[in-house]
Amino acid sequence: MYTEKHISDTAFLVNESRARKLDVSQDIYAEHWVRPESRERVRNLWDDFAREVYPHDDIELAVRNRYFFEHLCELVKTGEKPVFVNLGAGFTSYPFLLDQDILCIEVDFPHVIAYKLDRIKHLQEKGILPHRNLKLFPADLCNADDRERLKAKLAAWVSGNSSYILLEGVSYYLPMPALLAIIEIVRDLQSIGSIFAFDFWKPDLIRHPVFIQLQTFFADRFGYEAYDYNLFDREFIESIESYKLLEISDAIEQERIYAGTNVLADYSKILPENYAVLKKC
Repeated sequence: MYTEKHISDTAFLVNESRARKLDVSQDIYAEHWVRPESRERVRNLWDDFAREVYPHDDIELAVRNRYFFEHLCELVKTGEKPVFVNLGAGFTSYPFLLDQDILCIEVDFPHVIAYKLDRIKHLQEKGILPHRNLKLFPADLCNADDRERLKAKLAAWVSGNSSYILLEGVSYYLPMPALLAIIEIVRDLQSIGSIFAFDFWKPDLIRHPVFIQLQTFFADRFGYEAYDYNLFDREFIESIESYKLLEISDAIEQERIYAGTNVLADYSKILPENYAVLKKC
């Protein structure tokens, strides 16, 4: 576990949410990313979040994980063997959940990558995780030099191939110039027919009571004093050049599909999260 406050610690909250709603997320490896000696701390952190922010993060993030995973599976089933790139991967398990062994690239902060590499090694030695064609790349997506290094690496892995590039749980933390730079990198590298998917928060979230509580929690627990979260709407997404918008959805709609429940239907008591799937054209 990390000893300093950092926004990347939210990856443990996301992980715990997936683990608590395994029937929805279907992430059978979720619980294993946290070391046994740290599980109580992470569970207590999640309980604090549920009490101080909102209590349905387990459903919402399990649904999000399932939504993007199902889209990845659909692309893999076409037989094209796409390259899967997960920007801000955290402790997601996508490569290990796939039946097919495709090239997967995960990008995150150096300390997150170092932790995950250690866990992968341990879990594979224990026979818990399958071996996959996985490459982990340390980078701060807000750093221009890191983005240039990342672009050079991705060019070797992605160019000329079908790809699915995912930016999950990240877009709202990035300054808009950094997000635009990432979109440009993705656009330059992806071949026609490839998929670019991400989640996002809309501008009207700024006055939402749950969002206000989340800001306070993140500042207190993770030292993340962000006064200008990156919020955008459908108009921004449709303005992304060289892409066709295939689908926009949200956690409320997808909960009905993957969980068969309506727990998230009360808009005032959730963190309204939206999903976009685009196709390179």
